[in-house]
Amino acid sequence: MVGAWRSEIGRFAVLSCASRHKARRRGCFAIGGSRTGKKRVLTLGRFPEMPLKEARIHAIEERAQIGRGADPASRVSTRTAMTFFELAEKRLSEDSTIGEGSKRNYRHCFTSDVYSAIGAIPAASVSGDQIARILDAIEKRGSPVQADRTRAAIGSTFKWAVKRRLANVLADPTTGLGKRASSMPRVRVLTTDELGRLGNP
Repeated sequence: MVGAWRSEIGRFAVLSCASRHKARRRGCFAIGGSRTGKKRVLTLGRFPEMPLKEARIHAIEERAQIGRGADPASRVSTRTAMTFFELAEKRLSEDSTIGEGSKRNYRHCFTSDVYSAIGAIPAASVSGDQIARILDAIEKRGSPVQADRTRAAIGSTFKWAVKRRLANVLADPTTGLGKRASSMPRVRVLTTDELGRLGNP
């Protein structure tokens, strides 16, 4: 990763995250330093999911931890990684903003196709390519609408994690995957009563 360090918060920067594909390169907020002669870099989050103001606050907090002798990078690397299964189940049990019907739909998506493919993988390590393969398999069964529902369930779970800084998730890997089902307008035939009301306002 490369970038210009900002000295007023110690070593704080917007860095370029490495990727084999230029279109997938993202800006990362990070702090860095050296306590034992070995350079360390701790990623705080990705832009634009994490606003600059929030990144600066977290940078100041982490620098304070370092000043007290802590090693945030080691704390993150040694922490037990939360799997996607654990993250999804946590969201289903704690997120009060989604209704019971949506939770049932999400759980159906997860248990039918997702958990078997990426459930045991650390959530922060799940890639867009892995999710695309799940959606491909669903679409090949002749269910493009279900593929879109599954993408939405996975994506909303990652967005929920990013907002709460859970499982070291920095971004939603479903971004850019797009819809599988064609956007056809719905057609409904009016009933006799409805036609009558149209003619008699």
